[in-house]
Amino acid sequence: MSAAPAGLPPLEGLPVLVYSMGIEGRDLARWLIARGARVTISDTRTDAALAAAGAEPPEGVERVVTGQPLLDPAGFGLVAVSQSILRYDPALARARELGIPITSQMRLFLQLCPGRTIGITGSSGKSTTTALVGAMASAAGIEFVLGGNIGEPLLARLGEIRPETTVILEISHTQLQYTDRSPHIAAVTNVTPNHLDQFSWDEYVGLKRNHIAHQSRGDVAVLNADNPVTRAFMASARGRLAVTSIEGPIDLDGACIEDGDIVIRRGSRTTPVLPVSDVRLRGRHNLANAVMACAIAAEAGWPVTAMARAIRTFAGVPHRLEIVGRAGGALWVNDSIA
Repeated sequence: MSAAPAGLPPLEGLPVLVYSMGIEGRDLARWLIARGARVTISDTRTDAALAAAGAEPPEGVERVVTGQPLLDPAGFGLVAVSQSILRYDPALARARELGIPITSQMRLFLQLCPGRTIGITGSSGKSTTTALVGAMASAAGIEFVLGGNIGEPLLARLGEIRPETTVILEISHTQLQYTDRSPHIAAVTNVTPNHLDQFSWDEYVGLKRNHIAHQSRGDVAVLNADNPVTRAFMASARGRLAVTSIEGPIDLDGACIEDGDIVIRRGSRTTPVLPVSDVRLRGRHNLANAVMACAIAAEAGWPVTAMARAIRTFAGVPHRLEIVGRAGGALWVNDSIA
């Protein structure tokens, strides 16, 4: 068996408690079982609710406890949590009180991933931006993996990732509760009042700041200069800084709008990507997403031809201003995500 990641005890024979049997919990359980851990899963949902969600325990799980509060972690050597379990949950407070290490899918993945990581978070726009960056990677013909908060079982894909692979991740604020590493290229689309039923405003902003907090000097933070919160993050960037704006020219490296074009700026050189009129996505918010995607792609070293090709053909992601068709003289748009 390979050694456990830093901060974790040896996994062979270790009793591990996994909180939640969702996509992340099952991914964690499989990874832990493959390394010899003895896994128990605790999920507050009933068996009927889990069955309706298609959540079956992976082969090798020793025990599954459902339909009751999360199990007390006493007696376990490690707690592995899905992002659905908030960090102030009493079960996690109990684990910390007992000195039991806590990890998560995203935490483990960022510790173990051998490839270059691009992580995108934000209150809005992260799904569209992540998908568009993936389209740019495809247009550039590079080897990449797309995953994260879009539902991919990340740990299961570690075996296919090489040092040459670029991993493009959508990362939510709840995944950022547990991370202690930042992506090599970490982008924040914006931070606006959101999820305040889960966290205070200061806590929520702190989670988003955690996305860039663990970068090194060789990493890059890509931040939206038009948003006051992400603009304030610039002062704490540890690595290189790139910025984006749809309001006007920028003074730093990054991407912006100039004379009706999306342009990439690097030093004193400005390179046009394509006219704003060629962006298929509707709304200024999606123009901001396209500009952010270009800044990320530029930092990844991909050609502007790939950026332009992807933007011209990218129709968006499901449920976000998704055009369904025309009927009765009206344009029908699926915006159920809103």
